[in-house]
Amino acid sequence: MNPIPDDVQKFLEEITGEINAAFNNGDEKAHDQLCQELKSFYQDHKQMGTLHYAVVETLADFTENKQEAVRLYQEALEMSQPDDPRYMILISMAEAMTRLGHKEKAKITALNGLREALNNEDYFYISEAESLLKELNEQ
Repeated sequence: MNPIPDDVQKFLEEITGEINAAFNNGDEKAHDQLCQELKSFYQDHKQMGTLHYAVVETLADFTENKQEAVRLYQEALEMSQPDDPRYMILISMAEAMTRLGHKEKAKITALNGLREALNNEDYFYISEAESLLKELNEQ
């Protein structure tokens, strides 16, 4: 397992809270600035060779361009270890693929995420994957 360094975890918790608050308050300017701050954090750590997959996954979560989000989720998967909670990345990537209209790829990715979530007994993500698969099967 690839543990998240404490300073990175703290930054991610703070920035995601602030981004969500700005979004919920309708403050588009603050939202965009905070997303840029997250992107800069990603770029800085990538340049230093200290990038953790959780940073990449979080950036993908807040990337509006779904094609770029899928690329970032793929990057996060490649950086993660087999015993990391990869199912979170897979399910989020499947959601982005769905928004792009890549239904078959999204199904396969969601099924892989569901399988891993089941193995980890993560009921929240099991539910997320099942909901996404239901949505895909109804399309």
